[in-house]
Amino acid sequence: MSQSNADRQPDDEPDDELVQADSRSAPRDRKDIVHVGPSPHAVTAVQNPDSPTVERLRRMAMQLLVGSKADASRVLTVISPQAQDGRSFVAANLAVLLAQAGRRTLLIDGDLRSPVQHELFGAANNKGLSNLARGRADWSVIQPVNSIPGLYIIPAGPAVMNPGEIVSRSTLEDLFVELLRPCDQIIIDTPPGAPYADGQALSSYAGSALLVLRRHHTQMKHAKTLVDSVTTGGADILGTVLNDY
Repeated sequence: MSQSNADRQPDDEPDDELVQADSRSAPRDRKDIVHVGPSPHAVTAVQNPDSPTVERLRRMAMQLLVGSKADASRVLTVISPQAQDGRSFVAANLAVLLAQAGRRTLLIDGDLRSPVQHELFGAANNKGLSNLARGRADWSVIQPVNSIPGLYIIPAGPAVMNPGEIVSRSTLEDLFVELLRPCDQIIIDTPPGAPYADGQALSSYAGSALLVLRRHHTQMKHAKTLVDSVTTGGADILGTVLNDY
């Protein structure tokens, strides 16, 4: 994992600047950065486990398991400013790698707007987080991913009229505590942070977040706003994934 060598303050950058091919345009205060190359597979950790992309994500997964980040990263949101930044890709593959490392891992699809994790893992989506958060489901919403021992998934569940209100309920913080008891790790996918506050709310309950930026796609003004809102909400950003490198 490379270290950021930013030599400019974020406020010195044009508002429409996109994340470029070096780490200078990543938020300056992010110390831990991993570059992830493009991949034709959604769950690359399963379909191409020896690829450079997977090796870099595996390195990040291992860093989350040791040292000062080990406790902080037990409940971790994966956030990004915009659609198509690669949040769901990173969340899915990180969850697989943690399970393969022997961690009992729960992947939660917190994107109640455009959920995809149930499709990636072939899980049923007739009930999920949208039911659980409203007290309309029990632990049966947790589905094992049979092809990956140690990995479990809570899909988003049926669409709701007010997803932002659902994920902002303070009961989710207690829910995450309960879900963590039988698990070693919880990874939470989120909607894009620029148009929606869902990721900020989920991160505040989780306590930690992983930031995903995409080269030539993510606008720095949106990245800076998201970082500010998430950290103001009380969550720590433990690292940054620079996607599509």
